[in-house]
Formats: sequence, structure tokens, C-alpha cells
Amino acid sequence: MKTGMRIRTRDRTTNCTNKKGGLGDWNLSDERQFMENLLCQRFNFFLVLFSLFLTAAFSSQSHIGRGAILVAGSILSFMLWLTIYRAHVKFEWIKKHLKSCTGHPVPVQFCLADRPK
Repeated sequence: MKTGMRIRTRDRTTNCTNKKGGLGDWNLSDERQFMENLLCQRFNFFLVLFSLFLTAAFSSQSHIGRGAILVAGSILSFMLWLTIYRAHVKFEWIKKHLKSCTGHPVPVQFCLADRPK
């Protein structure tokens, strides 16, 4: 082991749910809520942007204008999709780690969702 390396371990329940009461406290549960809202907002904005460009393209009378609108819309939609995908990957990572936390409601929710009906 190299000198100067420190290995820190924490209890998973402390890392997931417990708060210390200060203004700057942020835990994984708060991060999950933030990322879930961010993902939903970005996806809703993607739907609005996509429908706006489709409406503009079908409203255009010229073929050149229609093509330019569709190309610009495709580029902007792809750029927005990249941000949605990044938020989705982060959200899935947070969910995976919260599932392993003891004492957090997320594992209970997944157990209830996965049981046969």
C-alpha cells in the first residue's frame, strides 16, 4: 500500500439518510429527488422542443426551409437528448446505490414493485 493513501469507510445508512442539521447538508436521498425532478423537466422540455420543430417544419411552405428547420431541430434535439441521457445515467446510479442502503424506503419500494401480482 502506498504511503499517504487514506481509505475512508462510512456506514451506508449514514451516507444515505442521516442529516446533521446544517444548511449545507446534502445526502444521497436529496440528490435522488433533485435528479428525478431534473430528468422529468428535461424530458418535458425535449417533448416541447421536438413538437415545436415538427410544427414549424410542417408549417413551412418551401422545401429548403423545411429541410433547414428539420436539420436545426435534429441537432438541437440531439444535444438536449445528450443532457437527458447523462441525467438518466446519474439517476440510475443513485437508485442502484440507494437500493443497497439499509433503512431507506427505496429498497422497500423496489421489493413491492418486483413482487408477482
